[in-house]
Amino acid sequence: MRKLFIVYAVLLSVMAAAFNYNTTMMFKDELIGGETSTGYVSVIDYMGFPYSGEVGLNAVNGKILGDVEIQSGLGIFGLIPDESATEVKIVLGIKDEKHDFLFFSTPRKFLENSEKYFLKVVDFAGNVAVKKAETLEEIPVKIGDRVGEGDVIYTSEESFIQLKDEKGNEYYIDENSSVLIKFAKKKEKDFLIKLKVDSGNVVINVVKKLLGSSMILVENSNVTAGVRGTSFSFEVKNDLKVRTFHGDVLLSVMGKKAEVRRGQMIDLPDDFMEGVRKLREQYLSMKVDYKSLLNMSVEERLRSFDMMANQILMMFDLKVKKVMARYKFRDFMHPLDTDQEHMLMRMKEFKKKHKHGGK
Repeated sequence: MRKLFIVYAVLLSVMAAAFNYNTTMMFKDELIGGETSTGYVSVIDYMGFPYSGEVGLNAVNGKILGDVEIQSGLGIFGLIPDESATEVKIVLGIKDEKHDFLFFSTPRKFLENSEKYFLKVVDFAGNVAVKKAETLEEIPVKIGDRVGEGDVIYTSEESFIQLKDEKGNEYYIDENSSVLIKFAKKKEKDFLIKLKVDSGNVVINVVKKLLGSSMILVENSNVTAGVRGTSFSFEVKNDLKVRTFHGDVLLSVMGKKAEVRRGQMIDLPDDFMEGVRKLREQYLSMKVDYKSLLNMSVEERLRSFDMMANQILMMFDLKVKKVMARYKFRDFMHPLDTDQEHMLMRMKEFKKKHKHGGK
């Protein structure tokens, strides 16, 4: 009888710890300090049925506009990030549950009278080219070249490139990679770099902890990694791997927060990433934003919500449900499968196979 009671108590504690609601959140556009952004939040219960009712939203480093009500599983809200915010944390309260979300934001100062921030080519091997933002011309790289915002770097098989920014931070782009320098600006002592990895692998070594508003962000379409002082790699193939060699890496996966600590690797499998992509596409296809919602009548608003909610719910197949809050990132965490030294040594070996290259 005592054993039965213990088992029953354990089951109750597990059930109490589990969420009864699954939630996702996304913004229509990238967050910018001081500007209003439209956010979408979806809520379904653990049986897959859409939730309707009020929820609480609170933001750290930002302001939520108005009350948020979920209709047929979907809610729309406005957010104004603080002008200096690099990260915005949002807590969604539903019944007695709290769901945490994390999004990266661009501080306003980098968009006002800021300067361009450049990375310099210090080494390479094999076939490496840059498509320049100004001319769209694809040209081979050479030592000493500068690359900046809007440039795209391509590496072929058995090729790599090493870059350094103005603060001495190192960026290694592995073979078979395509990397866009999405944003690169500086203001006073701070800088912000965003790299978008369409395919391949990037290794970044931050030589000194970044202070103030400075930050390095690496992303693909669905996952963003933010760092201030660490060494890590960001690899995009069918799956997505983030390896942390030193320090910690903060991830935002459709707003869900994950921390990859030193000696860890997160491996998000291809079926999971496909589910994220499908859900993201549905959010981005929505025509209603927060400002237009304010001008609608109650009837128009209900019709719009029903239409958009049905659109979202149609996507809740088995793949998309893996994106919801019931998954745990710890299921995707593993010990490192390699270290930074071996990864960089493998790249340097390409130099022996090519007559041309860097130093």
